[in-house]
Amino acid sequence: MAGVKSARPRPDLVTTYVVLVIGLLLLAAIWLLAAFRGSPVDTSHDPAAAASILALAAALAVGVERSLEVMWTVVDQVAKNPWYPFSSQAESLDDFANRVRDITKPALDQAQRAADELKTRGGTAPADLAVLDKQIADLQANVRAKLDAKDPKVAGGLQSLQTALDEMARNLASTDAAPVLGAAVAGLDALDNYLTSISSDPNPGRRIMSLFLGSYIGLAAAWIFGIDVIHAALGTHDSSGQVHWALAVTGVVIGFGSVPLHELISAVQAFRNAQPAP
Repeated sequence: MAGVKSARPRPDLVTTYVVLVIGLLLLAAIWLLAAFRGSPVDTSHDPAAAASILALAAALAVGVERSLEVMWTVVDQVAKNPWYPFSSQAESLDDFANRVRDITKPALDQAQRAADELKTRGGTAPADLAVLDKQIADLQANVRAKLDAKDPKVAGGLQSLQTALDEMARNLASTDAAPVLGAAVAGLDALDNYLTSISSDPNPGRRIMSLFLGSYIGLAAAWIFGIDVIHAALGTHDSSGQVHWALAVTGVVIGFGSVPLHELISAVQAFRNAQPAP
């Protein structure tokens, strides 16, 4: 009957996997190009330039989000009306998103459970480190008290114990254990929240496709403009040599959207602020 569209077959499983693999390979290729060919702006001696880089990255992330939202809105409208140009292509894109949703939902749920478990286990690490510091300090105080008593029977052993405790305390104080643990816990929390937002999305297939498209755009922008939010937030220069991994990571995170970008910048700044004073 005229005006009635026949049911379209959904993309088969093999086709969906092939397209996803091609998408991953393309993402890896662009990531490597950005990492090896990109030239990050040096903001280590210019706080104003660092702030500009962070603001530019945030604006791009918001722009990517809004552009993808508009794209899916247009797809919905065009796919519903057979008289619109490209209606068939829009419907095929929507069918593919539904297939991606079907094959990725179990993996997303499993990843979220794993992230929840890691978050639970790692959440107590900074507190455990603080407890360890206190226990060492208490042991040092007890050993000093015993040494002050000048008991010759235990003086030799206690002296060795005090030396070992002092060395342990110095090692803990001179390492980046606290800021690294803090950044790791913040990263786990952000990852858990992001996985939750994807798995609870009405159509996670569209969300995953948006991550691919957004990453392509974000990597291109970071490559062209030399955007490196990690070193800009740290206030340091990228000294990694020929591979500018931080620029490439920035591009992917810009494509993921404004919330992941904000989480990354906050975690890097928290790590910088937790560093011991020189």
